[in-house]
Amino acid sequence: MGTNLQKHAIDLARSLHCCQLVSFSYSHSRENHELKLRMGFAVRPETRGSERHGLYFMMPLISDGESQIS
Repeated sequence: MGTNLQKHAIDLARSLHCCQLVSFSYSHSRENHELKLRMGFAVRPETRGSERHGLYFMMPLISDGESQIS
């Protein structure tokens, strides 16, 4: 179910001409982290002070040669 939801979010973002898809996941959501990494998302840790807070997942939706403006 998670993979289908992510695919739908990617398709929707592309149909809206978004240049990237970004989501946040708390540190304890390991299954979600693994799913997004398998799908090709990049990851950036989010920390607040000394607390490990979570991860931002990012996926570019346009290639280097594409323009977002038609």
